[in-house]
Amino acid sequence: MRKGALLLVTGEVKRYRFSKEIQHPEVEVLAEPGAEGSAPALPKRIVPRYATPEGVHPRALRRAVAQAVAEYADLVTGRLPEALAAKRKLPSPADALRALHAPEPDDDLEALAASATPAHERLILEELYLLELGLALRRDEKRRAPGIAMRADGPRLRTALRELPFARGPRARPSDEPAARGRRRQR
Repeated sequence: MRKGALLLVTGEVKRYRFSKEIQHPEVEVLAEPGAEGSAPALPKRIVPRYATPEGVHPRALRRAVAQAVAEYADLVTGRLPEALAAKRKLPSPADALRALHAPEPDDDLEALAASATPAHERLILEELYLLELGLALRRDEKRRAPGIAMRADGPRLRTALRELPFARGPRARPSDEPAARGRRRQR
C-alpha cells in the first residue's frame, strides 16, 4: 500500500477519549496511486458480520462463507411445509441463505440488523419446525418403548408387601401412625 492509494476501510467505530476510532479495521485497496483514468466508483455493498473464532480473520471467514453459499446453497432442502412457506411468502432455503450471506446493496439494513427479513423468518421457522419434529419423534419413541416386565406374584412379593410401613391398595387410607408418634409425615 503506497501513499495516495484509494482505500476502503471498514470496521466498528468506537469512542476513544475525545475522538472516534476503528478498532481492528479491515483495509481494502481500491486503486493504487498513479492508476490511469478517473478514481473508481466505490463499491456499494452490505458486508455481513460474523462472530469469528480466535485466530480467524473476519475477511477469511466471509470468503469461506461466501464460497460455501455459492457452491452449496442450492443443495439445501427445506422441511417446512410448502403451504406455510407460500402463505407467509417466504423464500426458498437457498434464496434465504443467499439473501442473508450476500445481501443486495438496496436491502433494508435495519431489517437485516434486526433479523426481521423474510429470509430470517424462513430459516427461523425451519429450525423451529425441525426442533418440534424431533421432540415429537422422541416423545413417540418413549411412548412406544416397552417397560421392564416383572412378575408380580409369588411368596417374595407377598412378604415384601406385608413389610411395607404404609397401607396399599385402592381402599387403603393414609396411616395416622407417624403423626401419633409426633413425627412429621414425609411428602
